[in-house]
Amino acid sequence: MASKQKLASASVWMIAATGVINLCMVVYHNRMSSRLGPAYAQLAVLVGVVNVAALLTNGLSVYFAKVFSRDAALKGPGAVKTRLARLAAPLGWMMLGAALLLALVGPWVSAYLRLPSLRVYAWAAALALSSFPLVFLRSALQGLHSFWSLGMSMIAQGLGAAGFAVWLVWGGLGVEGALLGSLLGALAGILACLPGLWNLGPSLAPPPPPAHRREARHRWMELGQDTAALGLFSLLCFLDIFIFKHFHVEAEAALYVRAALVAKAFLYLPSAFNLVALPAVAAARAKGKDFRPLLLKFLATMTAMELAGLAVLWNLTGLCIAVICGNRPEFLALAPLVRWFSLAVIPLALYQLVLMCQLAAGVPGTLALETGMVVAYAVLLELFHAAPFQLVGCLGAVGTLGLLAGLALSLRPPRKGGGLSEEESLGLGMQERIG
Repeated sequence: MASKQKLASASVWMIAATGVINLCMVVYHNRMSSRLGPAYAQLAVLVGVVNVAALLTNGLSVYFAKVFSRDAALKGPGAVKTRLARLAAPLGWMMLGAALLLALVGPWVSAYLRLPSLRVYAWAAALALSSFPLVFLRSALQGLHSFWSLGMSMIAQGLGAAGFAVWLVWGGLGVEGALLGSLLGALAGILACLPGLWNLGPSLAPPPPPAHRREARHRWMELGQDTAALGLFSLLCFLDIFIFKHFHVEAEAALYVRAALVAKAFLYLPSAFNLVALPAVAAARAKGKDFRPLLLKFLATMTAMELAGLAVLWNLTGLCIAVICGNRPEFLALAPLVRWFSLAVIPLALYQLVLMCQLAAGVPGTLALETGMVVAYAVLLELFHAAPFQLVGCLGAVGTLGLLAGLALSLRPPRKGGGLSEEESLGLGMQERIG
């Protein structure tokens, strides 16, 4: 019961923290939309580039959260402390490799998105690289179930990004100022993680990897799967914006990305559940428990929140657009598109929760399903991109089918031990009997 109460209180706090950061992003995009004019399309696609470029750190975030959760569940905070020290140097090398890769693809990305210069892309690349230390430290906080510190880091990032960006853009730095403000906000989020990691006690040796991951190649394969899964999900979120920006003039693209900004708030509205569900399911798996009841509880609560948000937006569409984008007539005219866009986004938002639980529980077939979703989505968008409603229809169809297929995979009866190998299940059972 105490465990359930702790998860409930953590969920409430994370909802509050994500509410603050979402409010900060509303201020950020409202001010950027009003100040940048048509150049806002550049900022929107670069934010998309940052999210896709961060596919490696997204995978690291999921993988590290699972590892730290297992360390904390089986050996305590001291094991997390040791793991942090061991992983710091490899993380630095990964960050260097990512920097080289981003530099290599920079000219092609800039040309495809018709950016005014490589310099604005460079700021976006720097923002993507800042996610390495940020997700590393936040994953440790997730594993420790230190949700208070995790929430404070998110709030610090949101306040910092909004505050610095508004100041810099008003100072005349344009799109580059907006990206620099986001970079400074990320630095604030990194610094806010540190208090939650100060007092972890004496260092302890982390537990050995589970039986099915004893060999290094198995751990690299798991990291690769997590990375690919989160990278593919980023494409599901932003592929429509990239394709619309490529095929349409900047003024039309600027309107589309504003509609997408309002509608895709439904991807972030319940993100608190993803942050809590991932370590909770990973810890359940480490102890040999069935994760499916947790998934269904989180999914039911998240669905209720999404539908409540949709009801508010459907009845107050003009107000929502004015708050997020501004109250210009051309923005308010997007109301019909925004309503159906928001409805189409909800299945994808729910699929994200299912995906996180699948990765934490090691559900077979997860990556194959998501790959099929991305391929189908890309083909549909290449065929149907002439009008915004066509792209919205493609998103709704792919998201709905993916959600249903993901649930079918997740709710299949697990193997003995809640998805763990038999050797690992027997080992954990012996540990519990000895304890």
